[in-house]
Amino acid sequence: MERAVWVDWGDLTGATGTERAYVGDEADERALPTPDDAVRALDLAAAVTLVTPPVSQCGLERALAVADAMASVGSRLEVVCNDWGMLRAVAANARLIPVVGRLLARQATDPRLGVLDDGAWQARFERDVPHADGTLVRLRHRPPTPDLRRLLRTCALDAPVTLEWLARLRVSRLEVGNVLQGLELTLRPGFTATLHMPEVLVAVARDPWPGGPGGRCHPSLPVVLHRHGSGIYYRNDRLPTNLATLPVDRLVVRRRASSMTVQ
Repeated sequence: MERAVWVDWGDLTGATGTERAYVGDEADERALPTPDDAVRALDLAAAVTLVTPPVSQCGLERALAVADAMASVGSRLEVVCNDWGMLRAVAANARLIPVVGRLLARQATDPRLGVLDDGAWQARFERDVPHADGTLVRLRHRPPTPDLRRLLRTCALDAPVTLEWLARLRVSRLEVGNVLQGLELTLRPGFTATLHMPEVLVAVARDPWPGGPGGRCHPSLPVVLHRHGSGIYYRNDRLPTNLATLPVDRLVVRRRASSMTVQ
């Protein structure tokens, strides 16, 4: 399995000499570097992948300029797209290799799904609630069905008709997070997946999150949330128990200089 390291633009040395380096940002277009700064990242590793976020029209032009600059210096450049417009633009450029990012893969990333079938955890939230007629009724936990478990472990793009359409855009790889509820992927021949660790992307805001370090985990959450720029994440350091059976051929480890917790 190929192993890659994803580093911040401000600390590129963390990926020096690695098999593959991931650079870029999946949440905020303002975090992308200038084309000149981006080209310097090509010296980090044997292979480099550029990650791009959801973009405005100006952000699309900027992200494409960064990708074009990197591709003009090196060989064909792999570009992870978290915006459908960006994906189409990358697919139209023969020097770029389009990859579907985590935001487009559409996984269910709510960390509470990891304890959805944990009876002991869910029992804490059972309570009496008033019915419409005022009668008190007991709200009890009902374990998810096997079909629901499978649905929550896959991603929306893992469907034959969608993968066929993506193949026409030259896409053969999608990126997924290591969600707490587990991972199930079937994909079609010719497609592979990248698994990101340890961060799972939960939400993205239009602007970077304000405030400094601090906060706490909400009582309903089994993990602490972290914020970085415009994204909110949680950590899951455990590899999927079924990793050997998944169509995953690349593992990406995210390295950050700092983290912050939020409520």
